[in-house]
Amino acid sequence: QMLVKVGDRVTAGQGLAVVEHREIEWQNRQAGAQAQAAAAALDQARANFEAAEPQYRRFQALKRDSTVSEAEFERVQTGFRAAQAGMRAAEAQVALTRAAAGLAGEALRNSRITSPIAGTVTRRTADVGTQVSPMQPMFQVQDVVTLKLEGTVSAEEFARLRVGQGVRIRIDDLGGAVFIDLRDRTGIVQ
Repeated sequence: QMLVKVGDRVTAGQGLAVVEHREIEWQNRQAGAQAQAAAAALDQARANFEAAEPQYRRFQALKRDSTVSEAEFERVQTGFRAAQAGMRAAEAQVALTRAAAGLAGEALRNSRITSPIAGTVTRRTADVGTQVSPMQPMFQVQDVVTLKLEGTVSAEEFARLRVGQGVRIRIDDLGGAVFIDLRDRTGIVQ
């Protein structure tokens, strides 16, 4: 959806366009659900660890007293280490899914194109239906309050120029319309 056209004045933060984002919305929802599932898996891993740790501590004491077999102790020790590893893996999975959810949320926020500055839309390179990418600018917004103009004039026009003379500027990209008339301002030929 294109919200502005060339020549429109915009404010900083004003929407310029909205990129199709239904798929991005679903990706965002999926990432959120995956983050919830990872959090639940972490809760389960913590519960497993909390159950394995006291049993392991008891078996350590029993092993010191030689009241438990080496095989039985190793079974409990392996279960404790597996519970530790499971908790670390679940913590890592939570971090991964939170990062994915953050990226999906950012992609959704980026589907709304806004102007970084107040100014005038001087160029629009996309229309409805255009395939866009982050590497291709869709708009050019310029602060046209203060402009420096460098241009050329024909030899015939140059002969008529005088220092202090007012000028009119036409912009070809705007169909040749007079963009600004400096004869009514302080713009002078130097």
